[in-house]
Amino acid sequence: MSLVPLYSSWGVMIFVVSVFLWKLLGVWLFFLYIIFSVALLIKEVGMDSSTYIHNWGFIIFILMELFTFVSLFFVAHYCMSEAVSNDVAYISEFDEFPLLGSIILLSSSVLVTGFHFNYGLKNCEWYLFFSIVLGFSFIVVQFFEFNESSYYFVDCPYYVAAYSTVGLHFLHVLGGVIVLLIVLCVGYSSFNSYYVEMSVWYWHFVDYVWLLVFAVFYYPVVLWLPGILL
Repeated sequence: MSLVPLYSSWGVMIFVVSVFLWKLLGVWLFFLYIIFSVALLIKEVGMDSSTYIHNWGFIIFILMELFTFVSLFFVAHYCMSEAVSNDVAYISEFDEFPLLGSIILLSSSVLVTGFHFNYGLKNCEWYLFFSIVLGFSFIVVQFFEFNESSYYFVDCPYYVAAYSTVGLHFLHVLGGVIVLLIVLCVGYSSFNSYYVEMSVWYWHFVDYVWLLVFAVFYYPVVLWLPGILL
């Protein structure tokens, strides 16, 4: 019997109660629960390579994640008309932090592809290491972007959709970095190659979703909102 659902449910409960009571400590504990749950899950998966191998399960998981992002994209599109009529500005200059983050994340995707193609060869872990470094760099850039932004989550419905989508992607990047880091620290040879491949696929999924996020919430806003010069 797996203990991952038990730990995860406790973490979600702590997160919900902490947000309701405005307690930041509970939010940090939630992230620690997530890290521990992911590590425990990967450990269990690595110990039993015959139980969890199911390509369709992973594909369904990716599709559900994609549908979540698409739903947020539609919400943003619905709120766009109100944003234009009220002269609402974009959350960040597309050619500053977002563009830098795009370059970093796509470079990380290239490196993790190099790790995938050279899997099992000597020194292939260096591809994975530098991919993780770039992943952490993207997280740092996102922190700077949020800190430098002059607009808040509750200013208008468009910002709610924008920050929710960017924040959700931020959590996916954080989760992907944690998974890759565990694979690197535990040793990719300790896992079935299937799980290493799934972690690489997930990282590519995170990269591709960011391209959609960039296209929906950064670059088109420069084109659609009035008063902004190209």
